[in-house]
Formats: sequence, structure tokens, C-alpha cells
Amino acid sequence: MSTKYIYYFRGTLTSHVHLFEAWVHALRAKNIPFELVTDLNIKDYYKQRHLISKYRSNYFHIYPSLSSSLFQYIYFTSLCLFNDKVVIHLKKRPTKIFEQLKKIFPKKIRYVIEHEGDAISEHDYLCKHIYKNGFYHEILCNLAAESATQKRSLIESDHNTVGTDTFKNLLCDRYPDEQLGSKISVVPMTFNKGALYFSENKRLALRSKLNVEGKFVMIYIGNALYSWQNLFRTIEIFTLLKKKMVKDAYLILLIRKADHHIAKEFISDLGLSEDDYLLSHVAHEMVIEYLAAADLGVALRHDHIMNMIAYSGKILDYLGCGLPVLTTIHNGEKIPLMIKNNGFGLVLNDMDDDEEILRGVPEILAIDSQKRTEISDWANRTLSFENYIDNYANCLLDL
Repeated sequence: MSTKYIYYFRGTLTSHVHLFEAWVHALRAKNIPFELVTDLNIKDYYKQRHLISKYRSNYFHIYPSLSSSLFQYIYFTSLCLFNDKVVIHLKKRPTKIFEQLKKIFPKKIRYVIEHEGDAISEHDYLCKHIYKNGFYHEILCNLAAESATQKRSLIESDHNTVGTDTFKNLLCDRYPDEQLGSKISVVPMTFNKGALYFSENKRLALRSKLNVEGKFVMIYIGNALYSWQNLFRTIEIFTLLKKKMVKDAYLILLIRKADHHIAKEFISDLGLSEDDYLLSHVAHEMVIEYLAAADLGVALRHDHIMNMIAYSGKILDYLGCGLPVLTTIHNGEKIPLMIKNNGFGLVLNDMDDDEEILRGVPEILAIDSQKRTEISDWANRTLSFENYIDNYANCLLDL
């Protein structure tokens, strides 16, 4: 029997593609011949042509499309016609077309939905933590629409994955009559072992290039669009440390260009000098060098259920590169405690408590290159895909 395995992800190549690739590589190493597939609208296909040539391979397929829905219908129908079975992993893709295709090909098509976050919790958080009036209007509308279809998507799919036990328990408790326990697997999205590492040579080279030798470098990587990312408080903590504890401090903000205006507004409000920071956006392969050059990575989260069901992905980048972390106890269900118990950073009970931060920073200042190598080795051993992929692979084979 011929089975086609497809990892079908959102239509852009500008972010997180390395994580999708890592997922597929891990599965192919288990002799499950997954292929990566995405479609880009004509405009994005032209704009991202340099990324297309970078990523395209014999198992990574990138197609132009006039309509994503039409593409899905034609492409996956053809796969069903020429294969005995088609198993699809959906990453950030609507499920409506696949529900329809399953009715047409009930014995052939199987699909798994990866639930990265909970739209209902995210909607609640953004309503309570507003950046500006009306700023999240479109996002809130999309989250409301996604919330309305959550139950149906869980039921209609053949299987579902979530990143934490807390998220799985929340969904099972929210829909107790649906007996979802057997339909949900906990499979964190993480990184390939060895893909992230600490390099003293890269550290010294970039620190020299940036002219930050002898300085204490804080870094934040990621987006700034959502209020849960707490970029304002991150910059505020930097100003606190510079004023009261680490005079020679420097801040690096690696943020997508579309969010730079938000960062600049916060920087202006907090009165940072141009000599105090770097605001930039770099290719993913360069991030490792910046994390090596830094001394502390920041990922702050408030006490809200949304932050317990899915931890910040940037923590994995920090730890994998051996970077000590400043985070909160409310950032996922397990990793903050691991950081705290192993002395890999500072885990706050209250991110708004300046005194708690100042008490904990001396431990961060004492971390040397040997400790950073230890952090990186631990993260690669403990948090990489190899620790989680077997359960998911078995689910696929059952399908």
C-alpha cells in the first residue's frame, strides 16, 4: 500500500521554516517519508523567490497559487487519486477543505491538526492587555472565528497534537462529552539535536564586530506585535539593570521589521540612548551568533492560562545556544522549573517586581563559558525532537 505523508504549513517562508524542516527531518529519520508542502500567493511567491531557491528540494515543495483553497482542493485530490492513503499534518492551516475532502475520500485521507495555541485563551488575554484601542481588532475577529470552530476541528480531525499536558487537559475539560483524550497527543514543537549550540569563537567575533567587548548584553528575539510578548517590560528591565546594577549594559532586539515601529515607540518612551541598543532583523542562521554574543535572553510572560498551555519558543533558542534565560514561572508548565532547578537563569514569580530582578541578577553575572556549554548540552539532550518524536510517529503509523 502506498501512503503519502505531507507536512502542510502556512503560506510563507519568512519565519519558523527551520522548525518545520526539523520536524520533517526527525520523522524521515524514523523512515516515515514526510514531505514539506506550502503554497504562496503570486505576490509572495515573487517576493520570497530567494527563499524558494534556498529551501526547495526533492521533499520540500513550494507552489504558487491564485487561491489557497483552490490549490488545496486540487493538490490533495490528486494525491488521493494516485495513492492508497494520504496522511496530512496541518500547521497553521484552516481545516474546512480537508473536512470536505475526507467526505469525498473517506478511506484515503487522514489529517492531523497541530494546535499551537488556544484561540479562546489568546482572545481573552488580548482583551485584557490592550496595546492601543482598536489595534487588535482584526486579530480579535480572527481569534473569535477560530474559537467558534475549535470543537468541530478537534472532532472532525483524525488526530491532534498540542505542546503541553496543560493544553490537552484544558481541551478535554472544555469538551468533556467528546472523549478527546485518545485523539490528542502531547508533542512539543522544538529543535533538531545539534542544530543549536554555544560557540565561544562566534561569541568573541560578533562581540568585537558590535564593539560590545566587556559589556553585559541582554537580547530579545521574536516578534513584538502581541502584548503577551511584553517587549515594553523587557526594555524597562534593561533600563533598570543599567541604572542600578550593570552600568555597561547593552540591549539587542532582533525583531521582524514589521514590528520595528512598536519597538521604536517603546524605546522612545523609555528614553534609551542610541548607544544603548541595536534594533535589527537577521537571517535565522545568524541568530546563533547573536545568542552566543549575548549574556542573557529575555522571555517574560504574565500569569494567564494562555501562557501555561504553550511556552515561548524563543526559550528553546536561548537554552539550545547556551544562553542564560530571564523568564517567569508562568511560561509553560515545565521549562521554567527546569531552568530554576538547574541554575540556567532567573525565573521570576512576578515580572513587575524590580527587587526580585535585582536580587537574582548577580547569579546571571557569574555564569561563564563553561556553564554556557553545560546549558547548551543539557538543552540538546533534554529538549530536542528526539525526546518527543516516537509518540507522534506511532500515532501516524496507526493512522
